Formats: sequence, structure tokens, C-alpha cells
Amino acid sequence: MPSAWVQHVKAYYQARKKKDPNYKYKSAMSDARATYKKKGKAKAEEKTAEPAPKKRKRRKLASKKKNPILPGRDEKDIENRSLR
Repeated sequence: MPSAWVQHVKAYYQARKKKDPNYKYKSAMSDARATYKKKGKAKAEEKTAEPAPKKRKRRKLASKKKNPILPGRDEKDIENRSLR
């Protein structure tokens, strides 16, 4: 079964095709956008009536040290040379 958008475009195309025989389906896809949004808003308003479930907050991980000890280096080398 086609989506609601495809059904809307087909209906829009057939209505305009009766008036103008040179009307293209490509044009119907862009022109039908204006009338489809009105239908979509009504559905969206119904869905927003229910409150969304609350999400759990994630626990933050411990942050890394600013100057970790690099392999082959002492803490003194890091302090003296300001290596990261």
C-alpha cells in the first residue's frame, strides 16, 4: 500500500491533469506539498496531546587527566617541558 504522501500526490495530479492535459507528475510532487502540510499538522497535533515519557539521565564518565604520563617519560619531564 502506498504511503499517505504518494496517495495525496496521485489525487492532486489527477485533479490538475483534468484541468490541464500538459500537467506533469513532477510538478504535482512540488505543488502538492502546500496542501499536504495542512493534513500533516492536524495529525501532529493529535500526537502531541500525550506527554512523552521521561528519559533517564546518563551518568557522566570520569574526565581524563590533563597531562597523562606518556610512555618512556617521567613526571618531571612532563612538568619541565610542558608536554601533554
